[in-house]
Formats: sequence, C-alpha cells, structure tokens
Amino acid sequence: MFDAHNLNLYKYTPVGDITVMALCVIMTLLVWQTYIYKNRNFRMIITILCSIFVASATDIMYEVFLSSDHIKPMPTYIFRAVHHIILTIVLVLYINYLHEPLWVP
Repeated sequence: MFDAHNLNLYKYTPVGDITVMALCVIMTLLVWQTYIYKNRNFRMIITILCSIFVASATDIMYEVFLSSDHIKPMPTYIFRAVHHIILTIVLVLYINYLHEPLWVP
C-alpha cells in the first residue's frame, strides 16, 4: 500500500507532517508544564495543538490512500475534507484565542 520506495510520489514526503506532529507533542508537553492556571486559554491552546496533530495525521492518510494501488475514492475524499475542516477549526480557534489579548470588543 505505502512503502518506503514511494515516499516521493507526486513530490510528497511525509517528513513535514511527521515533524509537525512531533512539534505538537513537544509544545503540548511544554504548555502543560508551564501554564499555572488551567483556564480557558490553556484549553484553547491544547485544543489547537491537538487539532493540528490530527490535521497532519489526516493529511498523511490522504496521501497514503492517494498513492495506493487501488484508489478508493470515498476514504480519500473523507480524509481530505476532514483535513480542511480541521484546519478551518484551527483558524477559528486561533482567532478566538487572540480575541482577549488584543482587546477586541
């Protein structure tokens, strides 16, 4: 299905997505240790980091299904749609997170 010989198929490599996933885990651990008060902003940052992690995983799965021998259209479309929906949710969460520090009414 997805082997090491096809890592550069259509000029895609999962290195960027795996790096993002590793950075999300590290940042989650750092934020978890440094936040003293586990308030709304803390929960929002953790949700953003987890959403980015899941978005990277869905992008990898999309590419796996796309590069398989027998392309099944439904899982491919589902993973791509989930990827874009999660990235949109991350954007909305980030805007809501910046709402308070920027004193937007």
